[in-house]
Amino acid sequence: MSPTATPSPAPAAVAAAPKPPPSGTGAKRSLMSSLMEATALLRSSSFKEDSYVASALPASDLRALADLRALLSTHPDPISIWGVPLNPAPPQGGEGAPAPAAAADERADVVLLKFLRARDFRVRDAHAMLLRCAAWRAEFRADAVLDEDLGFKDLEGVVAYMHGWDREGHPVTDLKDMPKRELRAASNQILSLFQDNYPEMVARKVFINVPWYFSVLFSMISPFLTERTKSKFVIAREGNVAETLFKFIRPELVPVQYGGLSRAGDLENGPPKPASEFTIKGGEKVFLEIDGIEVLHFLLLIIIFPHWELRF
Repeated sequence: MSPTATPSPAPAAVAAAPKPPPSGTGAKRSLMSSLMEATALLRSSSFKEDSYVASALPASDLRALADLRALLSTHPDPISIWGVPLNPAPPQGGEGAPAPAAAADERADVVLLKFLRARDFRVRDAHAMLLRCAAWRAEFRADAVLDEDLGFKDLEGVVAYMHGWDREGHPVTDLKDMPKRELRAASNQILSLFQDNYPEMVARKVFINVPWYFSVLFSMISPFLTERTKSKFVIAREGNVAETLFKFIRPELVPVQYGGLSRAGDLENGPPKPASEFTIKGGEKVFLEIDGIEVLHFLLLIIIFPHWELRF
């Protein structure tokens, strides 16, 4: 999902009581609930952003990082990934003078940590993965793709666009309306390619409004994913889309069609103003005092609660 920004205040939202399911759907809902419970481990919402600052790393991670650097330093040929040199050759000193130490690119540790984390800090495995990635990039000339005319320059901003971010500052992409048949055919190849060659590039993937059988399909794919990759997948329960999205994205950046505050064109007036968020305990009364509401402006109030026990 790709949120926009804070809206001008919109008409008040009115919560409607849930309707009982039509006859004959009870079994379907029960099956979907069972499948969702079976994939509870894949709906981790506690994933936290990792640090790439050396001073913030535990001693064991620092040792693994140093060991990986040492392994790369034994390669005679330069290795570069995403434009970052990972084993710069030491410059040659003058006759009779020792060669000065090679200046390390400060971005190299970020790249190395991505590969280490993708392999749970197993240095040999991370080293092998990195070399395979470098070989793949050389074979497919990945570094030269930006200079190629791929024939869809005019489709930028039409096929894909971003105008929002999550609570940790990551850009958010909406994958709604992607061609399903082509996506299914390419999904395994895409998963394998990204997992092997672009580790730790997706902060989180949230699935909303998915059909009941999605969990079955996902359970078939999940054995091919690492535990770390699976921890980044979040499947929103039916009827719980807004609450799930608000855990990761502020309400003013979630589009109204997903239960948020953002509407098309809101970015035209500058960056969003943060929405106020608070939790009300059971039986507690809260009085809201709202200032600055002008004529012809509206207020949108989004209320999320687990049971229909709310009185105004």
